Amino acid sequence: MPSSAQHKNRLAKERSLKERTYHHYAESGTWKRHLSIRNVMRKTAKFSGLNWFARRNLRNYEITELAWGEATDHSLKVLHLSDLHFPENDTARVDRQSLVAACKNLSADICVITGDLRDKSFGSFDVCVAEIAELIASLSLPTFIVLGNHDSIEMKEPLVAAGATVLVNENIIYDADGIAVLIGGVDDPHYYEADDPIAALRTDTHVAFKLLLAHSPEVMLKDAAQDADLVLCGHTHGGQVCLPGGNPILANIRAPRFLVRGQWKFVATDGFTSRGCGTTLLPLRLNCRPEIAVHKIFLA
Repeated sequence: MPSSAQHKNRLAKERSLKERTYHHYAESGTWKRHLSIRNVMRKTAKFSGLNWFARRNLRNYEITELAWGEATDHSLKVLHLSDLHFPENDTARVDRQSLVAACKNLSADICVITGDLRDKSFGSFDVCVAEIAELIASLSLPTFIVLGNHDSIEMKEPLVAAGATVLVNENIIYDADGIAVLIGGVDDPHYYEADDPIAALRTDTHVAFKLLLAHSPEVMLKDAAQDADLVLCGHTHGGQVCLPGGNPILANIRAPRFLVRGQWKFVATDGFTSRGCGTTLLPLRLNCRPEIAVHKIFLA
């Protein structure tokens, strides 16, 4: 469980974000930076002549299937969703029904969602939690969630009530047909810098595998994260608006660029950064389809 001090610190940062006015954004340059990013994304799509295609891509999910480890008789299949960005009043960005339909024929034992469940960074999250509850019910899978920089720590209890296991610098031991697997999750590493991989991976139980969930691959900058066997994350949207070949124009992480999307290895730790299911700033995806991943983890 997150400590009382961690919880209070997270809430204080959230309230600070909420209380910022237009002038605060303008003075700090954050507001201008957001407009600049938005304009780069819009102009790239517009002047490429592919604006219509970028919008059509919003629900054109790509299924990525990966296997981790040497083949054995035992495995854990993980459905990986990220960056849903459910808005309070606009279904143009992500549609739960189309997402569920895309997952319908996928075989998995559990589902993980690596943060940014809602679109805005403050305000009501009632619609988002309701959408997540419906998603969990439709998938009928044990679901594990970590919070992103758009999510509030106050979403934890409603999400638990909706049927999810929310991991905030903590872990659970999952029984995969008699094999113990640690599933750990950290709080947001990006904006709130509240991630504690030491706590998320700590256990006195002998486990066959350690799976770490994080919103952003920036968690890898903390050495303790390298104790995981596999790290699953999101946050970057794979760039969302990319050059031909999927090269992202903007990375939006303070970490090596190779962590922006797809499969990677950081020192000796395997990892994967999802392109995500939703969008932010603008409902556009160019050369970067939304992604649903299925990870088959072989267990010794």
